[in-house]
Amino acid sequence: IDDQSLDILVDLIQPTAKRPLYWLFASETLIRVPEIARDLETPWYEKYIPKSLMENRIFGMQLFRWIEIPLFVGLGFALVWVVTWLLRVGVEWVLRKVHRENMAITRTGFFGPLRILLLGYLVSATAPSAPTLVARQMWRHVAIAVTIAGVGWLLIRITVLATEIAERRFRRQSSLSKIAPLKLASWGLRAFLAVAALVAILYAMEINPTTVVTGLGLGGVALAFAAQKTIENVFGTVMIVVDQPVRVGDFCKIGEATGTIEEIGLRCTRVRTMNHTVLTVPNGQLAAMVLENFSSRQMIWFRHVIGLRYETAADQLRYVLAQIRDYLQQHPKVESGTSRVRFVKFGASSLDIELFAYILVNDYALFLGVQEEMLIRIMDIIAEAGTGVAFPSQTTYLAKDTGLDAEKTQAVIDEVRKQKSSVPAS
Repeated sequence: IDDQSLDILVDLIQPTAKRPLYWLFASETLIRVPEIARDLETPWYEKYIPKSLMENRIFGMQLFRWIEIPLFVGLGFALVWVVTWLLRVGVEWVLRKVHRENMAITRTGFFGPLRILLLGYLVSATAPSAPTLVARQMWRHVAIAVTIAGVGWLLIRITVLATEIAERRFRRQSSLSKIAPLKLASWGLRAFLAVAALVAILYAMEINPTTVVTGLGLGGVALAFAAQKTIENVFGTVMIVVDQPVRVGDFCKIGEATGTIEEIGLRCTRVRTMNHTVLTVPNGQLAAMVLENFSSRQMIWFRHVIGLRYETAADQLRYVLAQIRDYLQQHPKVESGTSRVRFVKFGASSLDIELFAYILVNDYALFLGVQEEMLIRIMDIIAEAGTGVAFPSQTTYLAKDTGLDAEKTQAVIDEVRKQKSSVPAS
């Protein structure tokens, strides 16, 4: 009681023929009770509380106490909110002065955990003024639990801020493959912090976590069945991050859609399509789909079939083939070991030449530039040979119909009859 303490002593009274064994408060304790009672002061506000609220009780506690608790809690919340709001205004003012207006600390939500910590301090500071020992113990447990929750929340916010800073750094360095593992590690750390805070709160409230886990075992099984898809997506996320079939920033074909991976989340992956829409694919499905990752290619296939006019002479065709082969062999962006140029067939309206090569770039925009340059040069080679690219066409010949030769027709008929008559009957 304030700066004084009172040891509560009890005496064991031996049984007699008329009374069993029992305990009595010791005289040393009873003598000090009036002295301690005189030092107790009633809170000033209790003088203004109506007598009916002081005398009437609900569940053994004075009626005004039931009003006092939510009132003080509400006032505590209001005080904490005002203090943190003023603190935030001051921090933002200082940051604007040093030209860091967009500092992440004002956007990451650090003031929420700070409010919880201040509230825990207020509860701890006012706990000794509770009217009963049980109430004091209860409010101390509440103060500890609130403080643990605030510390856990603050650590989670720090983890989020560190993840955002690291992600921005990876994007600046073009290390996009590190973003998904970073986020997965961040989610795991936040989940661990949340579970650790929950266990610490249970211990602070003198609740055995083992008993709670056992009691929730059946409910956990039912929840696991209900959350099968969510669990499937989480495991899909782990497989995508570990195997890395796709990474943030990759240009891919997923099913029938083609686009750039913008984010690999804990539940789903977001893809920016060619139409600039956002396609959301659950990670459980994504891990089982056939993915074509265009960003992983080392070179891009260059293949065209060019048809020359049928009027092209054989020597002209040989000249075109030789010149295009030399051009591909000397081009710095062409993989010369696998390139080929062949006359492949007589087409319906053209002499078809197949061009096959790999361009040593992995960016499609660069490939289009190289391809354009090569096709224009091939047009020049065809023009130098004195021929041209064929158009789909048909040739129609107009001539007078001479009819059938009657003499030759009759001679053939007579010859066939003669052969038949010379064959003996079977």
